[in-house]
Amino acid sequence: MKFFLLLALLAGSAFAGPTEKQIMGAWAVAYGQYHGLRSVYDEGPPPVQLESKVELCARMNQPHTCHVRGVYEDGVIYMDAALNFETIEAMAMLVHEDVHHLQHKNKGSVNDLPEAERCEAYIARERQAYLIQANVLSRSGAGLAAMMVLHIANAQTCQ
Repeated sequence: MKFFLLLALLAGSAFAGPTEKQIMGAWAVAYGQYHGLRSVYDEGPPPVQLESKVELCARMNQPHTCHVRGVYEDGVIYMDAALNFETIEAMAMLVHEDVHHLQHKNKGSVNDLPEAERCEAYIARERQAYLIQANVLSRSGAGLAAMMVLHIANAQTCQ
């Protein structure tokens, strides 16, 4: 519970992107929820870079109208520059991407798996990140947003 209060308090910055304090708070929450390796936590959070929605969609090979708000790629978190990091919703999205960093550090890249296993592994990692994001939102009083995130998590399937 302490981590969620910390994250809620940190969400009140006037800085356009996440502050160093917000990045560390999100990292601590993600690590606390993920239960990863201690050595990974000691390395600290990955760098966070802001990008336009068009750049994020292109990074994911999606049309420019995609719904991507954050991407973890090659040790860097890319977040939508339009996000307001004064809100718990944006901070929970940052936690979601931090979880992907922890997954990558603990389990390696999904792309390193045999092709037949990639989709299921990707979906499992997305669901875990969404569940932690929803937990952050729910414990911070954003129940409706948490329900929407859970709906997204449950809609993930392999094609």
